[in-house]
Amino acid sequence: MFIAAGCSAPPPPSAGVPTPEPPTPFSGPRPEDAQPAPADLPAEDRPPTPEELAAAAQPEAPPTAADVAAAADLPPADPADNPLPAPPADADVTDVSRWEEGAAQPPYSAWTRAAGVTLRGMGGDALLTLERAGVRVEVLGERGGELSVQCIGCPTPWRNAGGLLPADALQPMMRAVPEDSPMAALLPERVAWARSQEGVPAGLDRDALCRISDGGYTISGGVATWEGDGGRIAAKKRGGAWVLDLKGAPTAASGTWRCPLTTPAG
Repeated sequence: MFIAAGCSAPPPPSAGVPTPEPPTPFSGPRPEDAQPAPADLPAEDRPPTPEELAAAAQPEAPPTAADVAAAADLPPADPADNPLPAPPADADVTDVSRWEEGAAQPPYSAWTRAAGVTLRGMGGDALLTLERAGVRVEVLGERGGELSVQCIGCPTPWRNAGGLLPADALQPMMRAVPEDSPMAALLPERVAWARSQEGVPAGLDRDALCRISDGGYTISGGVATWEGDGGRIAAKKRGGAWVLDLKGAPTAASGTWRCPLTTPAG
């Protein structure tokens, strides 16, 4: 006789015995509970707070009285600090007729081509509009299609302030100067003053001449005038060319000035 074999279901769990939970691999708090709050993260690893965003959006403040005082009393620059190669000893860098065309490679000295140029802060806000042409700046680099400059000849309280200027607003050193610009008369002399005291006319002060010329000029009645420190430099057109007159220049400077200039690298 055959007996049919069958499968039987496992017996139900005993009443009153709890079903065990699976073991957890974490002996401490779960990962989400252990993450630091955003405020506890280092500044570079967390998103900015609303307060930080608001502070970053604030316009740049004008220089303080201490900043102005420090900028106005800078020691003269040492030409040895300029890492750029000096022109050949036999090169006449004061002959603007031989200066090259085209753009220049920062860093280099430059002057504003016309009055009404606006210096903007690194955040894009207008800092000031220059009322004079021929204001000296030091071009430090390029940023977003504009030039990053230090405004050496800007009026107080913006003297030595940093900012942005359009490239076409500047006359770079060692680049051809338009004949109809008074700078064609000034720049050969300004370059000579930058090189040594030997280029300064007898009885006049090098720092004073540099300081006045770097502050820019105005034109009235066909005369271009640079003024400052109680002194005056003028240029008039004679025979179609601008001619410089230094008779009104002061014989002593009211403070030190950064006469040395920076020659473009290329």
